[in-house]
Amino acid sequence: MSKLCDNINSIKKQKGLTLAALSQASGVPLGTLNKICSGAIKSINANHLAVLADALGVSVQQLLDGNPCAATSHFGFVRVSAQSVTTRVGDVKANADCIASKLHQLSKRGVKIALFSELSLCGATAGDLLASSTLLSATQTALGNLLKQTAHLDVTFVVGAPVVHERKVFDAALVCRMGKMLGVVPKTALCSKQLRWFEQDYTCATTTVCNQQVPFGKLVFQNSDGFRFACAFESEIPQLYKHKGNVDALFVLGASACLVGGTETVTVALQALSQQVGAVIYCNAHFTESTSYNVYSAHALIAERGKVLAQNDEFGQNDCICEIDVNLPANPTAFDDAVQFAQDLSTTSLVRKFNPTPFVPQKAKERSVRCEQILTMQSHALAKRLQHTGSKKAVIGVSGGLDSSLALLVAKRAFELLGKDVADIVAVTMPCFGTTERTLNNSIALARIVGATIKKVDICASVTQHLKDIGHDFEPNVTLENAQARERTQVLMDMANQLEGIVVGTGDLSEIALGWSTFNGDHISMYNPNCDVPKTLIPHLIAHESKKMSAQDRQVVESIIDTPISPELLPTKKGEIVQKTEDLVGPYVLHDFFLHCFAKGYDVQKTLFVACQTFTQFDKSAIHANLTTFVKRFFTQQFKRNCAADGVQIGSVSLSYGNWQMPSDAVGTAFLDQLN
Repeated sequence: MSKLCDNINSIKKQKGLTLAALSQASGVPLGTLNKICSGAIKSINANHLAVLADALGVSVQQLLDGNPCAATSHFGFVRVSAQSVTTRVGDVKANADCIASKLHQLSKRGVKIALFSELSLCGATAGDLLASSTLLSATQTALGNLLKQTAHLDVTFVVGAPVVHERKVFDAALVCRMGKMLGVVPKTALCSKQLRWFEQDYTCATTTVCNQQVPFGKLVFQNSDGFRFACAFESEIPQLYKHKGNVDALFVLGASACLVGGTETVTVALQALSQQVGAVIYCNAHFTESTSYNVYSAHALIAERGKVLAQNDEFGQNDCICEIDVNLPANPTAFDDAVQFAQDLSTTSLVRKFNPTPFVPQKAKERSVRCEQILTMQSHALAKRLQHTGSKKAVIGVSGGLDSSLALLVAKRAFELLGKDVADIVAVTMPCFGTTERTLNNSIALARIVGATIKKVDICASVTQHLKDIGHDFEPNVTLENAQARERTQVLMDMANQLEGIVVGTGDLSEIALGWSTFNGDHISMYNPNCDVPKTLIPHLIAHESKKMSAQDRQVVESIIDTPISPELLPTKKGEIVQKTEDLVGPYVLHDFFLHCFAKGYDVQKTLFVACQTFTQFDKSAIHANLTTFVKRFFTQQFKRNCAADGVQIGSVSLSYGNWQMPSDAVGTAFLDQLN
């Protein structure tokens, strides 16, 4: 018994629950609970053990063993649902049965919190029946039956119903879980028609529903692992911004008639609200409501940070289910005024789909708009730098690869903006030990398409002499590779001085994140318009720009895009590339995904979980290995980012010094320990 008491106290403390909160959540009288937790009793009955385990969010066996289920194992993802269900106006028993049936289905699909529409238990179009004592009494009975039918389901749900409080009738949202009422939230923004049946003013903060005394008012509900939500009504949307920072999600009940353009208006308002609050779950009344005067749409929506994640369109009958993403605190504390409840929100899979290329819009039209915007930003930024420095030329090292090709195309736009002759763009190709005919020919061909001046400087002799000077044995190693990169940079810098120009950098955001560059080699330039452009987006930018070209010229661009990514620093074999970047550091599609997650504030375990759900073509061990590589390189290569050239910020993810500041000797041990 002593061990059980210790386990209850330990889990209660871990979940931030007070004795009073645990008593409220479990239904065990406070005095009895105090005796249990203090060890003042010799035994505990099975019923108390079961309800305490449920209230603490663990199994009975876990409570006995002292091995609580980690409620944070959902990585901040909470599976929610907005469900507009068939409604028989005034037939509260049938409506309760329909809601119970839907909750059984949702439970099997792993939904943790479900929302139903305003007055869904009796019908939002019941009219003067809403003030009828008969209907109010029947609603209480139906609600009691609904609680009994769902007492064994691990689903917290919000249902709309009229509630009598202080001898007044309120339009209310009832929050229920496993046979218990957690609280009642009244609607306080009533139109003139609703004032005919409902009140909006109250004084008492508790009420009795189905023989249960529960909190009443504008409540916040907090789970044992820190997840907080509030309930509100569609008419209250303008007032709901006050919840910013106080809750992780808002559950909004609606019962508005369907009018032309109305759904779009509501969607925009909910998206704006979610941009501020975090997540909004909304449900409107079903189209089986009375059509005497209006029709209702069954519109349901889940939005997060301005983006619609899932939606049941007008008159649709699909289930609106998705995970919302909330960053829960590592050590949650109880919110003083919140209604506490315990629920394990764990999930081992996601309904929600993540874009495997988060920097690349999936829809062609949106992608085209994005590409045009980025190219415009890059070219205007470079034009400003050329104008400010009074540079006559732009010197670019071209390799026939993606990055230098993009820089060349951006330079062409910049020169056109300035009204300068594109022949003043100097495209310098510098073949050496690893250069292939394909990349050399592609670099020259693209320079000709652009109209740039082509300079070919073979650096084999100079690199060979340099390696001899330092006593290198010409064995393939990092010295052999970096000597070529630094020689190329020296050529570009000196040529820029000679021509009164600047060296335009080519390194992209993905390479900068991984430190995949030679320090004081391709790592440096005089201005880099590519510094915030991720690798996975570059082929689309180049392809977008090629739309202006002839069919023959587009073949050159297609060849560049299809060429394996390589620094071409190791000697070729039979004229073919032997050094492929993605074989060495891993797929850029993974690294860009990791970078996006890192920028969103995901920890590495959450990143691994989401990546495994997203990339079915890689097994978990491969994703884990590449994520480890990303973390290691991100920390060890900061010194390169701390002394990089200026470059324009393109999106919200930026690693330029002005946007990302981290000591060069910062250590990533905590990240790696968490990952392993």
